[in-house]
Amino acid sequence: MKKLLFAASLFTIIAIGAQETQESKRPERPTTEQQMKAFDYYNLSSAQKQKLQALY
Repeated sequence: MKKLLFAASLFTIIAIGAQETQESKRPERPTTEQQMKAFDYYNLSSAQKQKLQALY
Protein backbone atom coordinates (compact mmCIF):
# COMPACT_ATOMS: atom_id res chain seq x y z
CA MET A 1 0.00 0.00 0.00
CA LYS A 2 2.84 2.38 0.83
CA LYS A 3 4.48 1.69 -2.52
CA LEU A 4 1.26 2.49 -4.36
CA LEU A 5 0.82 5.75 -2.46
CA PHE A 6 4.45 6.68 -3.11
CA ALA A 7 4.12 5.90 -6.84
CA ALA A 8 0.94 7.99 -7.11
CA SER A 9 2.57 10.91 -5.30
CA LEU A 10 5.64 10.72 -7.49
CA PHE A 11 3.53 10.64 -10.66
CA THR A 12 1.56 13.71 -9.49
CA ILE A 13 4.71 15.67 -8.73
CA ILE A 14 6.21 14.86 -12.13
CA ALA A 15 2.98 15.80 -13.93
CA ILE A 16 2.76 19.17 -12.16
CA GLY A 17 6.40 19.93 -12.91
CA ALA A 18 5.94 19.12 -16.60
CA GLN A 19 2.96 21.48 -16.88
CA GLU A 20 4.89 24.34 -15.34
CA THR A 21 7.77 24.01 -17.77
CA GLN A 22 5.47 23.91 -20.81
CA GLU A 23 3.71 27.12 -19.76
CA SER A 24 6.97 28.97 -19.25
CA LYS A 25 8.23 28.12 -22.77
CA ARG A 26 5.43 29.92 -24.59
CA PRO A 27 6.73 33.00 -26.35
CA GLU A 28 4.91 36.28 -25.88
CA ARG A 29 2.76 37.38 -28.77
CA PRO A 30 4.02 40.56 -30.45
CA THR A 31 1.81 43.63 -30.34
CA THR A 32 0.10 45.02 -33.43
CA GLU A 33 2.62 47.86 -33.61
CA GLN A 34 5.51 45.40 -33.60
CA GLN A 35 3.86 43.36 -36.34
CA MET A 36 3.22 46.45 -38.43
CA LYS A 37 6.90 47.42 -38.31
CA ALA A 38 7.61 44.43 -40.54
CA PHE A 39 5.66 46.17 -43.33
CA ASP A 40 7.49 49.51 -43.17
CA TYR A 41 9.65 48.62 -46.17
CA TYR A 42 6.69 48.06 -48.52
CA ASN A 43 5.54 51.70 -48.77
CA LEU A 44 1.90 50.85 -48.11
CA SER A 45 -0.86 53.44 -48.28
CA SER A 46 -2.78 54.33 -45.14
CA ALA A 47 -5.79 52.34 -46.37
CA GLN A 48 -3.63 49.26 -46.85
CA LYS A 49 -2.11 49.68 -43.38
CA GLN A 50 -5.59 49.94 -41.85
CA LYS A 51 -6.60 46.69 -43.59
CA LEU A 52 -3.51 44.95 -42.20
CA GLN A 53 -4.26 46.22 -38.70
CA ALA A 54 -7.80 44.87 -39.00
CA LEU A 55 -6.37 41.46 -39.87
CA TYR A 56 -4.16 41.44 -36.80
